[in-house]
Amino acid sequence: MFYAAVHFQPENPQWRHFHALNQYVARVQSFLQSGKPDNDILLYYPIADRYSQPGNTLLQHFDGMEKNFVNTDFEHVAKDMVEKGYSFDFFSDRQLEQFKFQGGNIVTGGNRFKAILLPAIDKIPEASMAALLSMVKAGATLLVHKHLPRDVPGFNKAGERRTQLHQLLSTLKFNKNQSVQTASLGKGLVHMSDELTELTRLAKARQEKPLSDSVYMLRRKNEQGYLYFVNNRTDHKVDEWVGLTNYAETVALFDPASGEKGMAQTRPGRRGGIEVRIQLEPHASVIIQSLRFKKRASRFFTGTCRECNGSGWLMEA
Repeated sequence: MFYAAVHFQPENPQWRHFHALNQYVARVQSFLQSGKPDNDILLYYPIADRYSQPGNTLLQHFDGMEKNFVNTDFEHVAKDMVEKGYSFDFFSDRQLEQFKFQGGNIVTGGNRFKAILLPAIDKIPEASMAALLSMVKAGATLLVHKHLPRDVPGFNKAGERRTQLHQLLSTLKFNKNQSVQTASLGKGLVHMSDELTELTRLAKARQEKPLSDSVYMLRRKNEQGYLYFVNNRTDHKVDEWVGLTNYAETVALFDPASGEKGMAQTRPGRRGGIEVRIQLEPHASVIIQSLRFKKRASRFFTGTCRECNGSGWLMEA
């Protein structure tokens, strides 16, 4: 059989459980395919750096970090932001052509972002650097991890294009302080630092993350408020309060494995927003839906609710 196929038939030990997997995926995607992404940072995908590395690989698949960017600054930056609870999207040079700065945000694909981050890259097309600095002049925030790009990719008119890149970079006059160098350009700012935490702070990026680094949380937004997919990727139980930075009057919980749902136990956040109690078995998941108005909860729940023993939230009977 074709190597990427899934061979499910009665002789497969997973056959009798396949319906449970389908139900889990359907419930998760009923949320994740609705609404829009709600990420704060746009992270440049340095494909030119990878193309410039010598080797004998004939076919490369760029569908993740594995194999292509192992032990690179790009990999470290992306993993560190995920582990610390900063949300981001990758973007390419071609996508950059569609970016606009409007209303204090970088706008693309109908979504708004607070800043763009260059993850210690070596090569960038001069046209891409010009587009980035043009948005900075309009008021955007550009974050640079460790150092600015050093060269252009490819050999076609490389000298001419390299000169153009260096001319663009020479317009940045950095004022140095202890951990961050900052350059003003037009209405915007360029911040450069070895400390990723400092850069995310300057971008005013929201930080939402359970205490364990191995508990993954993804945020989206919809008409009701904000939704979060939380997955416990550890071998131990999780019972903790998770801080959500966005305002909510009440919060609902959905168990995609069982289909159970109910209202969450909440309390005011110590730094604003709201805190939600989550309890997860090893490798379990939960969907959190924040609701701006309590009356909207009726759109999700009908019938009589009962208190689920020891769970910390009300479950629908």
